[in-house]
Amino acid sequence: MIPCSKVVVVVLAFAIGALLGCDSTKTPPAAEPVAQQNATTKQQRAELPPSKQINTESDFESSEFCRQYHCKESGHWDVQNGKMNHTYETTTNHVSVEVQTAAGNSVTGFGLMFSERDRLSDEDLSAIGTLTRSVDQSVGHDKTISFIKGNVEVKVCSTCQVDQSAKSIKDGNFRIWAGKSGTDQVVSFKRVEPKKEEAIYTALPSLIDSDLLARADRLLAGASISDISPDHEAEAALYVSEFSRRHPNSNSQHFKMTGARLAWVKQARDQAYQDAAIDTKDTRGAAQDMCRATVKENLKAPSSADFQSYRDDYIGYMGKGKFQVRTKADAVNSFGAKLRSTFECEVQCTSGGDCAVTGLKEM
Repeated sequence: MIPCSKVVVVVLAFAIGALLGCDSTKTPPAAEPVAQQNATTKQQRAELPPSKQINTESDFESSEFCRQYHCKESGHWDVQNGKMNHTYETTTNHVSVEVQTAAGNSVTGFGLMFSERDRLSDEDLSAIGTLTRSVDQSVGHDKTISFIKGNVEVKVCSTCQVDQSAKSIKDGNFRIWAGKSGTDQVVSFKRVEPKKEEAIYTALPSLIDSDLLARADRLLAGASISDISPDHEAEAALYVSEFSRRHPNSNSQHFKMTGARLAWVKQARDQAYQDAAIDTKDTRGAAQDMCRATVKENLKAPSSADFQSYRDDYIGYMGKGKFQVRTKADAVNSFGAKLRSTFECEVQCTSGGDCAVTGLKEM
């Protein structure tokens, strides 16, 4: 499971004075410094009771788990379907905490990964219990916590996603997987989608092996990623996961082909979301500016450069953060004559708009 900005609660204080008899010439009181305002906000939040359920990112940050282990967001990035992954630091060493959110900062999943441990300590198990109880404090979770403790040390695979290969249990609005991937102990929580997904989970044990792979094949059929919906991809992953759980060391060619197809679909969809985040008007402008600046630096007489209109430049997106930019410029050559030349740049950019020219040629 588990790769939206952090929600910050801002408290606005309004001073209401008497309207009659006030002196309009008086200087209003100085604004409270921002740092002091933020400190006040954190103190006020700390004084509030912990959230009873984890439905939003704010709920998670106000949960009993975060109160005890002092969660601090350390980063976030976009993932599939417009969702976002957030990573948090805690006071427990070598523990990765990830939270996935969708529109409106609603939490769709979260998890813990313990590294550099041969076995989980009592403190580690206590952290798991606290997080599980924080999901919904109005109900009991003893059965779920017992399930996690019984499976989190069980090795599932060397390198895999635990939420696609390990055993799972349903707890309220979440399905929870627990197991060991390589040397890491992982607990993954995923919010249960409406009834269809739970119906699939219920039906999995009754399906024979060939049916699992056949269903996955049908869902993954399509000439391109646009022909395969995210829902079909997710359902196919459940069937492949169930087959893998039954046969962890399978040499079945059918299983390998279906698994490879699923991996390609996931990779292609991830790349499509990354491309959509990079190929924006702002990033195209940054690529164009970087190309022109590099062209100018490489001219015999940079100060003589006179570029064509920006709108006449060609900007094409090649995928994986790579842009192709063509522009024309009049500049003085070695003989003092001003000539027009066409230049083509290859520019590599990130979703944050940071660009670098990786290739330049005069055409």
